[in-house]
Amino acid sequence: MAAPLELRDRLLAVLRAADTTFFAEDWRRLRPAPALEDHAREVRRHLSARPPADVLAELLPTAARVGPGERVRLDKLQIDEVQVAPRPLVIVPSARVWPHLTVKHEHPSCVVVQYAARGTAPDGQLTPRDLHHRLMALTSPARMELCRHMLGEPITTSELAARLGSSESQVSRALRTLRDAGLVRSTRDGKLVRHRLATDVIRRLGLDVLATVAR
Repeated sequence: MAAPLELRDRLLAVLRAADTTFFAEDWRRLRPAPALEDHAREVRRHLSARPPADVLAELLPTAARVGPGERVRLDKLQIDEVQVAPRPLVIVPSARVWPHLTVKHEHPSCVVVQYAARGTAPDGQLTPRDLHHRLMALTSPARMELCRHMLGEPITTSELAARLGSSESQVSRALRTLRDAGLVRSTRDGKLVRHRLATDVIRRLGLDVLATVAR
């Protein structure tokens, strides 16, 4: 430690080399995935408008807000309560940690939470949060009506709006909710984008409920 700046530079060089050698290709494949970048943007949007304890309680299926202040109760390998404010909160969505949750809050500088981002469960398995998200997307009568019109044929946003007597912006918001839950698939056909109900996903919901509860 006689030359800390030199040590830092050497350590950073080793980490950069390790990143290039071991992780660059993996990150190249994972980074464009909606499960990470789109999910991170959504979380940032929520954090800018709501208390962090509320956001964590929604993100993590085993988390719940407790008592006054920004405290969250986490059920991981052991039960723990974490004060998530006013300390900085670092939230790390991952495609590699499912179904584990890692929380580090021993150091006073910050709280770090690493968790499986929505849609990253392996082999098509749903996390409890994924299943909740999927079921909640179907609780709206308006979205259910939208699903009925996408059942038989691919259809555009403007055609859906005309059939339902709604604005295209309203239909787009409903479609985004259904698509984020994996219930709608959208494909581009020239200048048009057509939407179709993911009937195979809807058909599996009953088995998914049973498998998620039994796991």
